[in-house]
Amino acid sequence: MLRTAILAVAVLLLVVTSCVALVEPSVWLPALVLALLVAAIAFENRRYRQNHGQTPVGLEPTNERFIDPETGRKMRVWANASGERRYIEE
Repeated sequence: MLRTAILAVAVLLLVVTSCVALVEPSVWLPALVLALLVAAIAFENRRYRQNHGQTPVGLEPTNERFIDPETGRKMRVWANASGERRYIEE
């Protein structure tokens, strides 16, 4: 919920700074930073939702488990030797 509120505020600020940047070119840098922030917030959530409930190919289950604070569901960490990690609901 907090992520959604931050995303909404960031999108609103991005729209405002983009409109101002049309008139004042020096505002493009803050608009670009806000665009990167919006993209980071929007795509961050995917990291914890990959392969929902599926066994990932090439990864082994670890002993690491946690409760997802957003959904309250129990998650298990799957990893490989190269350091790739996925979070799968148990």
